[in-house]
Amino acid sequence: MHIGIVAAIVTIGVFSIVTGFSYPFLSLVLERNGYQPGLIGLSAAMTPLGMVVSAPFILSMARTAGACRLCIFALLGIAVLSVCLSLTSSFGAWLALRLFLGIAMNIVFVLSEAWINELATPGNRGRLIGLYATVGALGFATGPAILSLVGSAGWLPFAIVAVTSAAVIPFIVMARDDLPEFQVNNSKGALSFCTLAPVLLLCVGFAALFDQTVMSMLPVHLKSLGWSETASTQALAVLIAGNILFQVPIGWLADKLPRRHLLFGFALFVAAGSVALNAAAANLILLYLLLLLWGAAAFGMYTVALAELGHGFSGSQVLAGSCAFAFMWGVGGASGPIFAGAAMTGLGTSGLPASVGLIAAAVCLVLCIMPLVRSRQPRSQTDTNTSLPL
Repeated sequence: MHIGIVAAIVTIGVFSIVTGFSYPFLSLVLERNGYQPGLIGLSAAMTPLGMVVSAPFILSMARTAGACRLCIFALLGIAVLSVCLSLTSSFGAWLALRLFLGIAMNIVFVLSEAWINELATPGNRGRLIGLYATVGALGFATGPAILSLVGSAGWLPFAIVAVTSAAVIPFIVMARDDLPEFQVNNSKGALSFCTLAPVLLLCVGFAALFDQTVMSMLPVHLKSLGWSETASTQALAVLIAGNILFQVPIGWLADKLPRRHLLFGFALFVAAGSVALNAAAANLILLYLLLLLWGAAAFGMYTVALAELGHGFSGSQVLAGSCAFAFMWGVGGASGPIFAGAAMTGLGTSGLPASVGLIAAAVCLVLCIMPLVRSRQPRSQTDTNTSLPL
């Protein structure tokens, strides 16, 4: 495998492990120190806020410093910030440090995503991005697993974050001659990119909304239906398994079928799954089967959108698109739980499926009437998997 591809995949794996580890770990530290849930939530919001505010500037930073150098600085930054978090108990300092942690994490995420799209070929883009997404999902699952083994007390968890972040730097150094640098100024920037591919960004925002909403609210929803806390958590693990198992096959489909059709089909399945959720909860096997496919379809929308980004744009426009994707991920991830929480308060057990299902149906409608991208720069005439009308 191309060394640059290996470096990009290793980078997203490390990013996912660090993210999956640090979110629950830092919250547990604050809880042990006596902070109330509202303040813990405020602290946790700093990391995605850092991702949102940094997204418009990553393209210009990559042009100025160079993509490889910027990624190395960001990885070192994560390591240093982790050490700083271990040295202070000031809540205000933690807010600032976690904001900068989100900025550094977002740089690593955006650059690895742009690299994998630039290095993929028309014939393997979907499958390669599916592999990339699978490694990311495994990393998110590995982080909490490591935390369950080492616990949240003492300096060791902070050291794990620092060492894990720094460990990927040798891969980037070895692959630096094979990783794109995005120096050519042929892109309008991350925010201006929103006008070029609004439907793709809508799909990304919905995938993020589903991810954060269902991951946060599904256990609460199942408990309201009479499930135990343990069983509700296990059901969430089944949902995550769908993300891990099906992204490579979804990537293969993205190489073979019109991606707009796939996005429509996945959004339609998420809407239908929302309608069936409460009924399926009465039977363990039916619920697990639904959650396995529900998670695969929702998370697969991001995989397909990322493949379409690589087909439709090239050079620094791919990096601009990745920045815009990161921005929409933050927006969707932040707004989803708020909307679903309000719906669950007002509608009870119908709140979660109603909120997710209605938004999925709206995405289906948009996919029916609007093209995926408004301006296209095909990489190759051999990449014939274009977005055809439904």
